[in-house]
Amino acid sequence: MEQLAKTKKRILQYLEYKDITKRQFCEITKISYPNLLGKSLESEFGGAQINEILSNFSEISPDWLILGKGEMLRQAENKKIPLITTKAFAGPNGWDQAGETFAGCPHYTIPDMFGEKADFIIQIYGDSMKPRYESGDMVICRYVLDHQFIQWGKIYVIDSEQGAMIKRLCIDPNGEDTLLLKSENPDYAPIRIAKNEIRHLALVIGLFRIEE
Repeated sequence: MEQLAKTKKRILQYLEYKDITKRQFCEITKISYPNLLGKSLESEFGGAQINEILSNFSEISPDWLILGKGEMLRQAENKKIPLITTKAFAGPNGWDQAGETFAGCPHYTIPDMFGEKADFIIQIYGDSMKPRYESGDMVICRYVLDHQFIQWGKIYVIDSEQGAMIKRLCIDPNGEDTLLLKSENPDYAPIRIAKNEIRHLALVIGLFRIEE
């Protein structure tokens, strides 16, 4: 039996605790999947990989991951999450484009009312989601890693072959293999999209707004 590297053993413990698969973890962090298999589990994560893990899973305590000290998760009130661009959210492979990563985005402390639920902040542009959201609003989002647990009728950030969009996600009554993306502004018609075109989803769970 292989001797697990300490950082990888702790990450496997975290993934089990959060019910996240190895593939989902690697997809988000861009760490090669074979790094979590077989003999590769005996070698520690490199510094760049540790940085990518802590940037994308900011609730993990660095002291716990690197040194094995303290609790697995940071205190909720100290949690910082990235304010990302649509380029960081969407791209040919999702979540990263033109060299932009979550690690390179500014991070902000959020109210502890969101606890472990918040993963990133993204800004809204345009008027398609008015009156609920104004252009310039910043929404707080949580990854949806298992698409079997979609809350129909809720608002999501959707990464698809059509680009990154913020829409209300609804069942398409006229197609089993398609979904409807609905705007709040009645001037915009619903967008029909094939299910297999959706690469990533994030549920909108909160809002920051600057009043004029």
